[in-house]
Amino acid sequence: MRKMKRGLSLVLASIMATALVGCSGGENTETTNTATTTENKETTGTTQVADENQEEITLRFVSWQTNHDEQNQKVAAAYKELHPNINVQFDYLGDMNSNDYLTKTDIMLMGGEAMDILMAPNYASYIVRAESGSYLSLDDYFTEEGTTAEDAYNVIVRVNDQTYGIPGEMKYNLVLINKDMLDAAGLDVPSLDWTWDDYREYAEKLTSGSGADTKYGSYFHSWGSCNLWGISSGKGGSTIFNDDKTLTFDNPNLAKFLQLRYDMENVDHSSTPLADVKALNMNYRDQFFNGNIAMLPMGTAMLSDIGNEKYAHDFVTTFARQPLWDKDGEHYNEAGGNIFSIAKTSEHPKEAYDFLRFWTTEGVDIKGMFISNEKGAVKSDSVKQIIAGFEDKLDTDTLTKIMDDPDWVDSYGTYIPDYQSEIDSILTEETDKYVTSIQEVDSKRRRVFINYEPAFVLYISEIRRFNIKKDAYISLEDYEDIIDILNKRSKIRAMSLLKDRDYTRKKLFEKLKANGYPDECIEKAVQYVSSYGYIDDKRYAVNYTISHMTSKSRRVIEQSLMLKGVDADIISCALDECYDEMCNPDIGNPELDIIIKQLHSKYHNKDLNNYEQRQKVKASLYRKGFMTDNINKALDIVVNEEKEY
Repeated sequence: MRKMKRGLSLVLASIMATALVGCSGGENTETTNTATTTENKETTGTTQVADENQEEITLRFVSWQTNHDEQNQKVAAAYKELHPNINVQFDYLGDMNSNDYLTKTDIMLMGGEAMDILMAPNYASYIVRAESGSYLSLDDYFTEEGTTAEDAYNVIVRVNDQTYGIPGEMKYNLVLINKDMLDAAGLDVPSLDWTWDDYREYAEKLTSGSGADTKYGSYFHSWGSCNLWGISSGKGGSTIFNDDKTLTFDNPNLAKFLQLRYDMENVDHSSTPLADVKALNMNYRDQFFNGNIAMLPMGTAMLSDIGNEKYAHDFVTTFARQPLWDKDGEHYNEAGGNIFSIAKTSEHPKEAYDFLRFWTTEGVDIKGMFISNEKGAVKSDSVKQIIAGFEDKLDTDTLTKIMDDPDWVDSYGTYIPDYQSEIDSILTEETDKYVTSIQEVDSKRRRVFINYEPAFVLYISEIRRFNIKKDAYISLEDYEDIIDILNKRSKIRAMSLLKDRDYTRKKLFEKLKANGYPDECIEKAVQYVSSYGYIDDKRYAVNYTISHMTSKSRRVIEQSLMLKGVDADIISCALDECYDEMCNPDIGNPELDIIIKQLHSKYHNKDLNNYEQRQKVKASLYRKGFMTDNINKALDIVVNEEKEY
């Protein structure tokens, strides 16, 4: 641990007493993975007790994790004990959504807003921002401290040979198991060398009930990254790239895992169906803590949830390491974590660096929620901090055994390009095309549903050609070929529809949608016909107005066009042009002129001097959307005209 002139134990004691009183950067991006030892080591840090006369400084720490505020404040208080002049202000953006957080902080950085410490939820998002200059390099500060990032931490992600951030809150894959269900099935806690075949066998034996009352033995969440467990169980390093920097999508273990998952969900019926997970928008925490599932492959980030009153439950949780493919295989343990950096707009970068060093070392122990990345830290010690206070809710012996596994191999990607996030999206798409049903449209065509949503309509011969089957995945390659076919077909259909009549963009979109084309194909088809002038909402609005202005009020025409999806500005322009051109300039009121014309043409046989007939005419005109004042004026004009004759 880092040496300090005032002992950390005193700081922790002070905080505990207070608490008791109160209650992707290109090919040069490398991840350095240094073997972790179980021996405690000391490094020399920069943190020292501050002179009370030093300038008062406030560091702005911007995060999305509002649920960590109480623990964050403890770390800030401990640091202030050592540095009385340093205040840490936590600002939370994104409401627990890291994507929203990244979007907002990107905008703030572009605007030059002062911030000191920023976070990234994964290596890919960190690398993109490091490449763009959002973060300051930390290497000079490490040098000034007399160390290197690699000497201080187990894993460091360099971008163009520079250190822009520190992974400080490590998370590892782990299988959570309901021990009550395990005992009821007569099963032992899995050994450290259990395999995916063992996992499947356990899931079958742990599954009980039927229909809506089914308690599944297993659950895989909807994230595409969950399928990468199949790769990380059999190789170290990146789950996306091979050592030669080619993609791992052809890794046989990925195909094996997808087949295993399919069989468990659809053959054994021992794992919650992916279709149900998506259709019901299931929360994996709720599924586990409510006792609906027995095993949940997730990670150490869920350890603190076991003691969270929000997820109150009455069973003990035990654990298993990530299953292997081969009992004699390496015990790879893929780790991720939040990466902490200094913003390029920081007004106190040196002070921010010193706090970051504290935050990612002693701060991890104080916060007690994650596993330390500090060189020499013992993983089981971090876990003890995490579960302190609710040890009775879990199997501590098994958890310690897993974390102290002598064959443990830390696994990190050594090649992380700046386009990693795009690869992640492709992976999700690759494993997201799950056919839930195929329905007949007519004798020649079938509608394919993906994840319970209508996806597209194909001919039976095409269904056979792409081997599309219910309860199976469509490969990304086949899906792209299908979209190519439907892109051409949707353009032809759009042209055919427009031969018979005019359509607005919205109505043509709806018509093509009803014909079973995917949105992405419809967008291209509409854009195609628009480029040739076959769709023109202004022309449509003018023609529609001319056709209906003698029978409908301006207000009704306007509402009708809006319902057809015509832009409000286009409607206004079209109506102005039509009414200005078609109406009598001597009257000066287009609607009044229209009403007068209707009185002459449609109501000429009515006795407008008769009260009852006059009221009926007024009611009829009012239902057509004409203004009451204009109706009365028009009636008066027509009645006076008749008197003159």
